[in-house]
Amino acid sequence: MHKTVWITTILFGFAYAGSSMPVMYGGYPEEDACGALGVIRGIDKHGDGFVAIRRGAGTRYRIKDKIYKNGTQVWMCDSHGKWIGILYGKSDCGTGTSISKRKPYRGSCKSGWVYTKYVVMTAG
Repeated sequence: MHKTVWITTILFGFAYAGSSMPVMYGGYPEEDACGALGVIRGIDKHGDGFVAIRRGAGTRYRIKDKIYKNGTQVWMCDSHGKWIGILYGKSDCGTGTSISKRKPYRGSCKSGWVYTKYVVMTAG
């Protein structure tokens, strides 16, 4: 019994680490597709020197990208606990229009999840 539980735990852990949680946007017919604009903050040049952008809302998800510059503009589109689903890389990422149904972001910008202490809202 214990061996089965251990093997199941190991397999689940690997599956979870390799999975991803899409950043959702839209769902507000009278508003922009993402609710707020923000900037990355708190990057310690004497520490890691970057903010990790993860595949999902939590440290169990793998890092998919890194942002190295404080002040990098991001669109804040989703949230889950203390994690914010962001879009970044281009000026508006197609978020300036309303989208009536909530859906996973599949546009030309990068997307991922960042811990809330590393992003501050600037408009929204």
